[in-house]
This record gives sequence, structure tokens and C-alpha cells, in this order.
Amino acid sequence: MNRIAKLVAIIIFLTQGSVFSQCLDGSENSCQCDTAPVFSMSEMNGFQYGMSTFLHPEDGPEPMCAGSEGNSTASHNPTWVAFVAGCTDLELEVIYDNCFANPNSCSSVGIQAAVYSDCSLNPNSAVDCDADPSECVDDSSRFLSMSGLTIGQTYYLLVDGCCGSACDIEIVIIGSCPDFGDADTDMDGFNSDDDCDDNDASINPDAMEIPNNDVDENCDGVVEVIDVDMDGFNSDDDCNDNDASINPDAMEIPNNDVDENCDGVVEVIDVDMDGFNSDDDCDDGDASINPDAIEIVNNDVDENCDGVVEVIDVDMDGFNSDNDCDDGDASINPDAIEIVNNDVDENCDGVVEVIDADMDGFNSDDDCDDSDASTNPDAMEIPNNDVDENCDGVVEVIDVDMDGFNSDDDCDDGDASINPDATEIANNDVDENCDGIVLGIDADMD
Repeated sequence: MNRIAKLVAIIIFLTQGSVFSQCLDGSENSCQCDTAPVFSMSEMNGFQYGMSTFLHPEDGPEPMCAGSEGNSTASHNPTWVAFVAGCTDLELEVIYDNCFANPNSCSSVGIQAAVYSDCSLNPNSAVDCDADPSECVDDSSRFLSMSGLTIGQTYYLLVDGCCGSACDIEIVIIGSCPDFGDADTDMDGFNSDDDCDDNDASINPDAMEIPNNDVDENCDGVVEVIDVDMDGFNSDDDCNDNDASINPDAMEIPNNDVDENCDGVVEVIDVDMDGFNSDDDCDDGDASINPDAIEIVNNDVDENCDGVVEVIDVDMDGFNSDNDCDDGDASINPDAIEIVNNDVDENCDGVVEVIDADMDGFNSDDDCDDSDASTNPDAMEIPNNDVDENCDGVVEVIDVDMDGFNSDDDCDDGDASINPDATEIANNDVDENCDGIVLGIDADMD
């Protein structure tokens, strides 16, 4: 490596006031990861410097990297360069020559190299490592191959002298890697400074913004969300973005033909499965009751849910036509007082009440003596006995001669002068007083 080029590089860093240049001069306290100068890709490519020999392993990780690659490794003479990644895949060659051993350490010369994602000095933060002590030889190279880098992130390159040795160093990028800001990884025509996601060609300042996807497609710093009703749910998730009461967190209200919680289901409660929901169906436990049902009268049930229990009560006596045995007559109903012997069932108990004490087939209203079966309207009238057997209101008396005595008492009902009250006339062979004796006078008994 050209010593003049090395000297020029050192002068450049000194004039820039870089703390890294102090480390190259051997200032132990400045040779730290977090004080390293930060380069772009183009600034780091071809960068040369000369190491100083001193021992301060506390400024580098020990071991240098995790796993078998870090076996028997330790930092003895660390120098640091930081860079901003301009590509996801990067290969570095660290060329060294003109090495000399530290007189206070072992005689091994050469370098070890590693790249870290942070300055924690944790071996596990190594992105790649080329630190095999057996390859500590003069005038050679160390190679670092990295993938999955984050464009725009700062990474830290450690070049450590084996056993504290110092060498002339040149850092070379193998292949190409643009500076961060100049890169256009997704090849959409916008560099990484202008492109807010240079790994996605659909995202760039000319892209069409797609609302409600948590992505800033046009890189204007605004993720577009359409939420017209301001309920906290965008128009893609909100099934009605004009109504704040409708969104995925809303409480579902059944039977209103609205999907409040946007689950794709309009909740309907129809327990009896008659096609009418529980709001419209006045008895959702009975499929025979719904607004389309046929009303059945007089059963105290509103089958068609119109709010009216239909009752037929023509005579307006308080009893419907099913319970009232004559709904055309208000005096006839289950509460009416039964009137006997009129062939009418006033109290609708199915019995027409008849009083017929003598069991002669005539009720007590028609039978003028309901205690005597021989007396009734069909009975044969017996004259002259002061009894109205046929109940026609007439007690039959035969008194042909009209003398006040009936034919049973009058021994000659054809002669008014003969009756029980008549005066007997002697010696005429007539029994005028009907005592069964014809009066004769025969004083001499001859």
C-alpha cells in the first residue's frame, strides 16, 4: 500500500477533526466504537490508514464474535470505522500490509476484522466476522460478507491488530453499493432519500395512495385513513362509515335489519322459527302466533299480534259467543239466574231446569197440583169432586136442574124441587130431600 496515500488519508481526517484520527495516533481513549467517524459507502471504499501499536482490549469485544469463529479471539489493538449501509448485501475486503508486531506482546502480526450492528461490544451483535487467529499473517486480506443489512442503518467495522500489531489498512467494497440516499433498491425511479420504502417499488412519491392500509404509498408522511363517521374504524373495516354507531366494536341490536358490529350477520331473534322476529312476534315461543296468523276468536289470545284479542259478544252481556249459549239474548249467559219450567237454559249449564214433583210429565207451572200425579193438564176430569184434575181452571160440576146440588149429591138432578135441602112431602113416593127415605104417614099402621 502506498505510504503517501496513507499519509494523505491521515491528513484528511486530522483536518476534519475526526476523533478517529486521534485513535490512529495512538490516543487510547479515543479508539472506541461510539466515537468512530461515520462514512458513506463511497467514502469508505478505498479508504486507507495506518494503525498504531498499543494495547487496550477493553475498546473491543472479547471474543470478537459468537460461535466457533470467535474461539481464542480478543481485541488487542482495535480501530473502528462506521458506515451507513446503502445496500442490503455488502462484501468488504480489508487489505493489510507493512505490519509490525507490538514489542510488548506476542510476535504474531496481521489483523482480524468484524462488522457489528451496534456498539454494545457484545459478540452476538456481530453481523460477520473474519477473526481466525491462525490466519494472522503479514500482507494479506480479511473478507466480510454481509446480507440482510438495513439500508440507512449505521454499522461498525472493527479492524484489530493481532497481538497488538499494527498494519497499513485499505478498505475495499467488492462489487457495488451506492451511498445511502443514492440507492434505488426497488428500481422505481426514486432514490432511498426520496423513497420512504426503497424495498417496495409500489411505494414512492408518485405512487397512488391506498387508504386504510397503514402504508404511506406516496411518501408524503401521511398514512391516509378514511373514517367519515369518526368512530375510529376506517371505511374498509367499517361496514357503514356514515354512521358512528355502526363499527366492529358496536353492540349488535337484534331485529332491526342492521349489522351494527360489521360481522356480516344481521342478528335476528326468532325462537319459534315462524319467520317473524321477537320484536314483531308478540309470542316468539309459539309459532302459531305471529302477524300473519289467523285470529281465533274468544280464546284470550292475540294470534295475529295486532294488539287486539278478538271477542264476539253480540248481546254485550260480557260473555263471548263460545261461552254464551245464546249470544243474541243478554239475559242468557253463564252468570244468569235460571228460570224454571220455561224450556230455556238461562245459565248455559246445558240443563233446562224443570220442576215436576209428582213426576207426571208436567212441570210445576203447568201442573195445578204438582204433588198429585193424577192432576195435570192431560188428566181426565172427574166431575163433582171439587178438584180440577185437568188444570183447566174449572172444577167440573153437573147440576142439570140448577138447584145448587151436583148430580152426585142430588138424587134427581132433573128436578130442582128434589135435592138434599128440599122439604120432604109425605105420602107421594118421592124422596125430595135425597136422604134415601120416601116419607109415608100411616098412623094406624094399616
